[in-house]
Amino acid sequence: MPALRAFAAVTLLTITFAACGGDDDDPTTTALPATPPPATATATTGPAAATATAGSSATSQPAATPTESPPPTATATRTPAPPPSPTRLPTATPDPVVYSDIIFGDLVEDRGGEYPEGVPGIFAVDADGSDLHALTNPPEGSGDSWPSVSPDGKRVAFIRFGGDGGGVYVVDIETGEERWIADGRAWMHWSPDGSRLLLEWQEHSFGLACCGGGRERDDPIRIATVNPDGSDLQVLVEPTYVEGSGGTLLDSAAWSPDGTRIAFTQTDIPADDSWFTRSIAVIYADGSGIRLIDMAGITVWDGPAWLADSETLIFLGRDTRFLNGALYSVRTDGSRLNRLTSPDISVGGFRVAPDGSTIVFDGYVVNPPPKDGIARSSLYAIASDGGRLTLLTPPELTVNLDYAFSPDSRRVVLEVWDEEAETTSVLIVDTDGADAALFAAPNKCWLGWAWSPDSAKIAYISCGDGYSNDLRVITVSNTTVSEPVAQIRSERRRGRDTDLAAGRG
Repeated sequence: MPALRAFAAVTLLTITFAACGGDDDDPTTTALPATPPPATATATTGPAAATATAGSSATSQPAATPTESPPPTATATRTPAPPPSPTRLPTATPDPVVYSDIIFGDLVEDRGGEYPEGVPGIFAVDADGSDLHALTNPPEGSGDSWPSVSPDGKRVAFIRFGGDGGGVYVVDIETGEERWIADGRAWMHWSPDGSRLLLEWQEHSFGLACCGGGRERDDPIRIATVNPDGSDLQVLVEPTYVEGSGGTLLDSAAWSPDGTRIAFTQTDIPADDSWFTRSIAVIYADGSGIRLIDMAGITVWDGPAWLADSETLIFLGRDTRFLNGALYSVRTDGSRLNRLTSPDISVGGFRVAPDGSTIVFDGYVVNPPPKDGIARSSLYAIASDGGRLTLLTPPELTVNLDYAFSPDSRRVVLEVWDEEAETTSVLIVDTDGADAALFAAPNKCWLGWAWSPDSAKIAYISCGDGYSNDLRVITVSNTTVSEPVAQIRSERRRGRDTDLAAGRG
């Protein structure tokens, strides 16, 4: 069977409108004010600033307070010398291919008995609906889900739940050979060269009844890496949370584009469980050089995501002076902590373009407040360095849940809601707002968009009754929507990851 090549389908919304002319007095772009020279804060951090297995913690002097306007900058200087940089991992360069397969979980397939509505498994289907076939064969009483396709398209990591054989697995596409990787469950992220799997690992949890943002306290997530054949499992960072005593919880791990480092979030919970703070930490892929970034009083709400330079991180945060979310950037050494968005916009979520050049985010204007008192979420694009801000959606449309970049970083797809017409539509828009297509499509379910790697097609799940949700494909060039190419059972919500991925035929 041919190899498969994956692309990620992200779960955020965005909205935009076609460039069809308009009034020059209603511009769609707004220039942000220039960022002033940075304020400086000095922090002293021990060898293991984030929560490592040794359990040491960071100590810091008071951080600088960002100014409200224009967007603030704070710089943290660390006293320890940085660890030596490990060897850079090679980047996979697969041969040119024609992409056609869609990889997904939870096909409706009646087996009777314990699962009368169908046994969840990992399947593949061509975009035209042909060659529907199973990639895995879960034993009786089990099911498979959460597929994650390797960069070279040859393997799929997945979760098996139920029965006696639950855990993390990898299946070879060509041979169908399955390898057990670890007990429990995990969010799985392939390294850029496909040589390692990054696990947000819950060793003692089986099944899919999760996920509270990765901060479950009865089986806290550990940050680990492992070879795809199951060898060399390394736990890089341990949580320290203990019921009644407080501690740290970990989640949201992400590889740097060059494969040398891993960023993740650390949630610090006091013993009385009264509140929490959430910061970003960075560790080398070999487990050395862990560093907790001084967040200057800002709590992380979403992210981190890497820029292409493998030195800069983007995140959604809130500081102690604002209830509204804002986008920030920070260097991995803690320097150049910059707010990228204005306090006048409350940010709800974001995505970084694959090439790192652009960030899209959904948010609503809080100053001035809307005249009718209703906050409507719009989609914006901003340069990753905090440059020009572009509105991608008209005021009558509201962003509906989730949006995704095309692999070539040129376009974004999302579902939008027209309150006056009481209709939902699909919007595909260029990130500069210059070209957009708004068209009707069967309602989308929550599981996310999946662009084909050549940016020519988009797979999504349209809502049906019960387990009868349909997998459909949008052809971008003419915005046509296919008839169902497969039926999906999608009653379980996945948190940060999606069941959809794309492969090659």
